[in-house]
Amino acid sequence: MKTKNNNWTIESLVIQQIYPGYNEELLLTVAAATPNFRRAVEILCGIYRQPDFAETPVNQELFDKRYKNIKYSHFDPFTDTIHFTCNKLKSKEGWVKKDLENPTIEDIISLHWQAEKAAKELELSIDDFKEIYSNKRVLSTEFETDSNNNPLTYMEECSLTRWLGK
Repeated sequence: MKTKNNNWTIESLVIQQIYPGYNEELLLTVAAATPNFRRAVEILCGIYRQPDFAETPVNQELFDKRYKNIKYSHFDPFTDTIHFTCNKLKSKEGWVKKDLENPTIEDIISLHWQAEKAAKELELSIDDFKEIYSNKRVLSTEFETDSNNNPLTYMEECSLTRWLGK
């Protein structure tokens, strides 16, 4: 892509053919101001086709484990970004016993971020504490809710590649 007058190459010729009588320099300047010049020209020329993809992601394992009920909202062709809605499970990060396979929020024994503070809270030496506990983000089975206890819906985004499971 070039940004100076008369240096647009093939894009200028195509725009002149599709929009005879229009100032192609102005149209190409606008296209150059987008995050994806080539895609903008394709859209101006009417040759851009949005890729096909499912209303839900191909592989939900690639998404944050808190995201549930993931649904397509819209696609940004300039950045190849999918915008989607989802509900999120409640979660907390804290210290839990290492031997717990699937800890719950109730299993968190301390919310202190620093191991030293958590050990002191439990009246353990730091070595004993680190032998027994690890810091984990623990998911609830409940959704984050509003003041009326309705599940909150969030707008998130991801790359088209992630949506397609790659």
